[in-house]
Formats: sequence, C-alpha cells, structure tokens
Amino acid sequence: MGQKDTLTKQYISNNTVFADICNYYIYHGKPVIQPEQLHPLDPREFALIRNSNTTKHLSPVQKQRDVLKYMTVKATDTAAYLIIGIENQSDIHYAMPIRNMLYDALQYENQLQEIAAKHRTKKENKNFISGFQKTDKLLPVITLVAYFGTKPWDGATCLHDMLQFDDPALLHYVADYPLQLIDPHQMNDTALNQLTSSAREVFSFIKYANDKNRLQELLQKPHYQALDPLAAEVINVCTSAGLTLQARDKEDVNMCKAIDEMREESHANGLREGLTEGRNERSKEMAVALLKEKIFSSEKIANLTQLTVQEIEQLKEQLTAHN
Repeated sequence: MGQKDTLTKQYISNNTVFADICNYYIYHGKPVIQPEQLHPLDPREFALIRNSNTTKHLSPVQKQRDVLKYMTVKATDTAAYLIIGIENQSDIHYAMPIRNMLYDALQYENQLQEIAAKHRTKKENKNFISGFQKTDKLLPVITLVAYFGTKPWDGATCLHDMLQFDDPALLHYVADYPLQLIDPHQMNDTALNQLTSSAREVFSFIKYANDKNRLQELLQKPHYQALDPLAAEVINVCTSAGLTLQARDKEDVNMCKAIDEMREESHANGLREGLTEGRNERSKEMAVALLKEKIFSSEKIANLTQLTVQEIEQLKEQLTAHN
C-alpha cells in the first residue's frame, strides 16, 4: 500500500471525519450520524460461495475494504442497523462500480451465512435450503468512494457506463450499480461548507490545488491556521504540494506558514511561492477573521498570526466598537 493510500485510510478511519463525510453525502450535511455511534468492523469481506445448488463444495472468496464501520441506534448503543464502508481513492479506478458491487455482495452473503449458522445451531433451518427464513432481515450496506486525486474523476460512475452497448431496450433488463462518489472537483463551495470537520479543508485544497490565486485566498480562512497534522499531511501528499509543515503546537499545523515556504515549482500542480507581500496586513485580516470566529484566545491568535497580544487586543476593541 502506497503512502497516499495509507494516509487517506488512516484519515478516513477517524470517526469524526467518517461521520462528517457520511452526513454530507447521505444527509446533505445534517448531523444525523454521530462519531460515537460508529464502531469499526473487520474490513475483510469473506464469504464461502457454493459452486452450485447441487454441490456441497464451497469456495472461499475474500476482498479487503479500506474502512468499514457499523452504526448503532443512539438510544441503546447496542443494536446495529446500518453498515457503511468508505473506499479512499487517490487515483481514478476505472472499474470502481464492479469493485464496490463485489464488496457489498460479499457483505450481504456473509450476513446470510451468519444467519444460517444461527439457525443451524438452534436446529431451525431444516425446511429452508438457504438457511434464510421469511422473517429474517439483513442490515443495509452503503459504500461511499472518497476521491483524493488532483484531477476530476473521469471514470465510470455506474455499471452501465462500463458496458459495451447502450441499447436502452437491453439496458432496461441489466441491473445497474451506481457509484456513490465524493469528488471534490464536482463540489461547489456550498457543498464543501456542508462538511464540518477538517475534510472541508482537505477537499477544498484538492479542488483548488491547480488554481494559485484561489488557493491563496482559501488559505487565509481561519480553519487553515490551525489544521490537525494528519489532515495537513493528507493535503501535502495527495496534491504533491511540497509544503514544509510547521506545527504551532502539539495539536495543529499552520497551513498559511507552510504555503509561504512552498518551492518555486511544486511536483505536480504548479503552485508557486506566494503570500510574500503585505504580511502585516494579511496577518491583521487573519486575526480579525479568527476573532470573529470566537474560537481562540488572544494569545493563541497572536501565536498563529505572529502579531503581538497587544495588537490582537487593539483589533478586538476595534471590532467591538464597530459592532
């Protein structure tokens, strides 16, 4: 597994990020899924597939997902009712619909086998060939794809896109399998702002990685001044920005400082050195934005902007007087 895949898998595994991405895609930004409701599942999808209805020979099939979690009912925190997987892609996978279809099919087959095994234990399945009874139910499975590439996704977004023919009469009888794709290049600013975790900053940076002016504007926003180190490293590695990341403390990284130290030509996206003029004015603008957010103390803002605490207090007084 490459560095990009390892980093993005670790990043997506964080419950806060995982829940945020699911809430954005499934619930349009509403905080329905809470991080504490998510619990990890073994990402290996394993099932024993019978060769035919007339043979007892079973063949093992196993695939490895990136991240798989189940969500429990909030009231009891015991009964799982939804299984969600997120596949992170740093490059375009042109057969992704089939890959996800196989993951989901194996997960459903695994559930069937677990249910059948329980019936066998209780000697309840004598009259059921499959071991699955009319009253049995499966947990729904959703697989999302989070794309971290610097160019827009141009691969298939459903099974039908991969087929050799496009005759509507025939396609009507061919089951489709849509790709639940999160491509930051297809997200507008309204969609990006539906994210509330550092995923907003990661996807925004990826979206505008090749637009120097838009990127410099983006990096002035307060949340980039105190970004968690893993999110900052995901940005750095996935966009090949060549940033020198400097931690302000044990918990965050100042991306604005990092962007000042970019090499004249980055590896992949042509970003150039910027943010070199008007440092004091931009620092004040940054400080005002942070003060309006009401997140950090004056001392923290001074540390992030390289202004003095006295200057921060003066700006705070000016804001108060203006309001």
